[in-house]
Amino acid sequence: MSTEDATIKTERLVLRPLARSDADALTAIGTDDVFEMVPEITTPFDAAGWIEHKLESEEPTICHVVLLADEKTAVGFVQVNSDVGRQDYFFSAGYWFGRDHWGNGYATEALSVALQFLWRKTKGQLRPIYAQVDQGNAASRRVLEKCGFVPSPEAPKDGDPANMIWYRWHP
Repeated sequence: MSTEDATIKTERLVLRPLARSDADALTAIGTDDVFEMVPEITTPFDAAGWIEHKLESEEPTICHVVLLADEKTAVGFVQVNSDVGRQDYFFSAGYWFGRDHWGNGYATEALSVALQFLWRKTKGQLRPIYAQVDQGNAASRRVLEKCGFVPSPEAPKDGDPANMIWYRWHP
C-alpha cells in the first residue's frame, strides 16, 4: 500500500510525502538534542542522507514531513511502516519534531491523523502497530498514550537497547 501522493491535512497541520527537497527544512529542525533519545538517527544529522535512506530502502506506508498549515514551515516527521521482511509481520510508528515545536501537540495530532488515515486506507484491516520509545522520554510516551498506544510486554524485535520501551496500538 503506497501513499506516495497522499497528503493528509488537519486544521493546523499538513502531512505530505517526504521528498528530497525537504533536506534543508529538516536540517534546520533536526538538531542534536532532537535525536538524543532516537537511537536510529545519528548526529550530526545528515538530512539528505537520511531522506535518501527513507525513500530508497524502506517501504513505508506513511512517510511524511509535517508542516504547519501554511505548507511552508516544517515542524517534524511522522512514519508508519510495515516490516514485511519479518515472518510475524507488524506495523511500526515513529516521529520526531524540531525542538522549537515541542509542547504544541503537533506530534499527537500528526500521529493520530496518520493512524486514522491508515485505518481508512486499510478499511479497518490493521495488525497491531508498535512504537519504541526511550524510557526517559516522558513527552514521547505521553504522545503515544494520547494516541491510544499502551505499553507492550511483547517486543517485536530482539536486541533492542535496554532503555527502550515498546508500545502497542490496535483499534
